[in-house]
Amino acid sequence: MRSHKPTTILSISIFLCVIFSFFCMEFVARLNKSILNIQPVPHFFSNKLGNLKPYLSASAFSHPRIPYLYSTDRNGFRSNSSTNITTPDKIILCLGDSYTFGVSVPDTATFPAALEKQLNLKSESSAPSYRIINSGTPDTGIEDIYLYYIDKARNIKPNLVILQFDIHNIRLLSKQYRYKFIQQDNSYNIFKDISLARDISLLFTKQLEQYPGYSSLSKWILENQTQPDDSRNMDIAMQFLGKREYTISRTVDDLLSEDKRILNEENLEALWPLWNRYLDVLLKLKQSVESDGIDFLLVITPHHEQMNSFDNAPSAALIPFCIKNNIKYLDLTEKFRSLTRDNGVELFCKPFDYHCNVLGNSIIADGISKRIDSIGEAPRKIAVFTKNLPSYNHVVPDKIMVTFDESGYPRLSSTDFVEIVNFKRDNTIIKNEGDGSIKYVTCDLRNAPTASATLELRMKTSIEQVGLVFFPHLLDGDNRSNAFTASLSANNEEASFSTSNTNFPERWKDLENMYHVTLKPSSASIDSITVKLGFVRDGGFIFENKGKQSFRRFELLLYPPDKG
Repeated sequence: MRSHKPTTILSISIFLCVIFSFFCMEFVARLNKSILNIQPVPHFFSNKLGNLKPYLSASAFSHPRIPYLYSTDRNGFRSNSSTNITTPDKIILCLGDSYTFGVSVPDTATFPAALEKQLNLKSESSAPSYRIINSGTPDTGIEDIYLYYIDKARNIKPNLVILQFDIHNIRLLSKQYRYKFIQQDNSYNIFKDISLARDISLLFTKQLEQYPGYSSLSKWILENQTQPDDSRNMDIAMQFLGKREYTISRTVDDLLSEDKRILNEENLEALWPLWNRYLDVLLKLKQSVESDGIDFLLVITPHHEQMNSFDNAPSAALIPFCIKNNIKYLDLTEKFRSLTRDNGVELFCKPFDYHCNVLGNSIIADGISKRIDSIGEAPRKIAVFTKNLPSYNHVVPDKIMVTFDESGYPRLSSTDFVEIVNFKRDNTIIKNEGDGSIKYVTCDLRNAPTASATLELRMKTSIEQVGLVFFPHLLDGDNRSNAFTASLSANNEEASFSTSNTNFPERWKDLENMYHVTLKPSSASIDSITVKLGFVRDGGFIFENKGKQSFRRFELLLYPPDKG
């Protein structure tokens, strides 16, 4: 009879070698945090206040060029690292997704960490008195956040609650919420969950997903397997969220495929079911927070696509709703735009990742810090958010293109809302750029080094705000001897722009950089508008492009009164 002993010994040896290799790999990974790309995925443990795996110190990256280290505390919250406040006077809870978590920046640079530092520096107490809890969880939407708050986060008993919004929240509404599905019967056990096996498996899976063959195969398997019965978990969530319709039309799916389309106010109507869903749950969250005796603030974080555009769908949808429902908000869109356009400051981790960089997170923290006030008598002062300030109207505007004929006289794309009353110009000329498809107005250097133009318009319909969109152009990019200025005036108030006042004149040599001046007079509705333009040497603006990219324009935005 033949013995199988050598084969058995070999099998056992191979098995032990595999186990030993795995533990060696895990040991090395724990010593060198940068080896594994351990993404901060939501776990929603039922016995932890936070949503992430606790006791974690790891490296992650959205792009290999910008890895970052992050850590989580015993509750599964991202650590602020800079401070260790065990007995704070006031606790602020930050709710949100990857922007709140702080993807691509270290622990000390997230906006919750920066806010904690800023508040404690200006605190009247000699000891740190504010503790900021960063419960930001990547890829979680408003529904996950709401369910998380009413289920667990309210037990933290914070003094203030901050909800961060970014445009990805709208895209997530086209998918199933996950909080109750994952959290139900999912408790954290340090002995069961101490291994990095799951994180290593996720890493390999993410690498495989880059190959089309694997993606197609996994999609086919998911579509053809029997789905688990989630009715029990669905019932738990339904009592708070109500009925949801997940069928997304092809039109909506196409709009959701590009951030720029979601950001465009013209697509608000088509996407309104998703926006309306966000607003519905936002109000539920605000009411739940305030029923706990806690003040609530919505922070609107702009998208990088909005830095050089006037797309304002988030503000158009959110701000009127917030005003109507007495929700305090902080819209950082114009602050970010101003820093980017006027000063050339980069606030995102471009070009490799589009989350906010260290400076962007600091700007968010600064905006929130200025909204937090302490009222009452010491030592029982309470923390509150200051009231909303008057804001611009972000309803969808009527857009009037302004072009110029060969003689330099302006033409309006529509006269339904506005008409030209008077036009004066001095020494302006129409020039062509490149192959002649781009036309721009500038100074006629044959006569003089300066030029000007004034366009007076009368409104045919009531508006309360006006915007001017234009593409400044300096032929040689030197604003010491070349400049373009534009001013918009109505009701004795004025908003203006000049390339000579910007810190980075070279950006106006690029044909793709747009500027947007907005004016909302404090007095009654606008009856007339005056646009004044100034040119020095090669300074000018583009008003027409007949090439493949025809987005460059000179355009008036007329905002009707906000009826919301």
